[in-house]
Amino acid sequence: MRRAAACLVVVVSVFCGMSLAAEPQEPVQSQQKSKVVVQMDENRGSWTSDTLPKKKGGQNLAYYSIGYYASQWGVTVLGSHGDTTYINSDSSKGDFHYAGMMDSIISAYYMRPSIFGMDVRLGLDLNVPTGHPSFSNRELKALMLDGVSKDLNMATSFGRGLNIAPNLILSKSFNNSSVGLGLRYEVMGEYDPTSEVSGDNLKPGDVLMVMGLWQYAVEDRGMLITDAIATFSGRDQQGGADVFKKGNTYDITVRYVKAGNALRITYALAVGLQDKNKTLGSGGGLATEDRNTNNNRVEVFINTGYIFNNRLAINNILGYKKYNANGYSFGDQLYDAGYDKIYAGGGVTYTFSGNSYVRLDIRSFQIRNGADTLEPTFAVYRGVNVDLGFVYVFGGGK
Repeated sequence: MRRAAACLVVVVSVFCGMSLAAEPQEPVQSQQKSKVVVQMDENRGSWTSDTLPKKKGGQNLAYYSIGYYASQWGVTVLGSHGDTTYINSDSSKGDFHYAGMMDSIISAYYMRPSIFGMDVRLGLDLNVPTGHPSFSNRELKALMLDGVSKDLNMATSFGRGLNIAPNLILSKSFNNSSVGLGLRYEVMGEYDPTSEVSGDNLKPGDVLMVMGLWQYAVEDRGMLITDAIATFSGRDQQGGADVFKKGNTYDITVRYVKAGNALRITYALAVGLQDKNKTLGSGGGLATEDRNTNNNRVEVFINTGYIFNNRLAINNILGYKKYNANGYSFGDQLYDAGYDKIYAGGGVTYTFSGNSYVRLDIRSFQIRNGADTLEPTFAVYRGVNVDLGFVYVFGGGK
């Protein structure tokens, strides 16, 4: 859900390909007729670690989206229900289980007529707090805090506040290339992260995203795509006082797509960097940390798709991701050893008619997580993820 929602919330189809997953299949919107697109998905993942202390867990996500698309505007509603479990052999941590609604997302856009030769897209995204942001002290103790959790489960956040994010995208096409620039400002809403402590409501800092895209036709049916995102976070507040500021992040992805009549191959390289955080200093205010507690990231993958006929298509993916150790030394309490992940998978899409299709994707992975304060011993995680989806289009032609 985290990756799927990111594509909807972070604005726009032209930037949705930045997610390092198999490229999402989105309906081609008719320029003449309106249509309603309904999508239903069931995603089930499970993982285990045999390294002492042993751990296992899993997540089941049932999510849906309903979208209305006219010639110049559209609106989408995304909702989901999650069931997440962490089981720890370490009795001092206990187990964690949550089943219930997640936050919902409403996303709308308007494509206005061209200005100075540029296409203009205005958008508004809402994170509606239908989820569960508050947990007991026992539940918080059992939650997996190590950064590796974001690559074990699709969703690591179960609820937040009401967030409002207006956004703007400008794009322009040339003879053999196109460029895009996007801005998105998210006003973050307040929420209560604990159910047993009063007066600790958290107001995350607002987030500004600046996005850029460049596409270039290198050769016949060959496309080079470069996209970049810079994310600037404001100061988190708790009880009205500044408590934390997340370091700004910078992500760049370069892809080369080669498409034939039936076969398409995508090669990709992505790099993610993050500045130092600001934390509470000895004087009570926020101060930049001595060393960077964040991990930089690099990822490569190859994704292929093959269309057998107008009903059947298959895809597969093979990738490697590496989170480097942070800026602290081994043995320091703030040291994070990082981890690496190798993943492989494939799927099939079957089209029933011009208005509906079903898809099944299966992916397996192995993660090697280094020893540090949160994970005292080197751990190896192995898991599998299965996603089943159905899409139906009402109106708008085939």
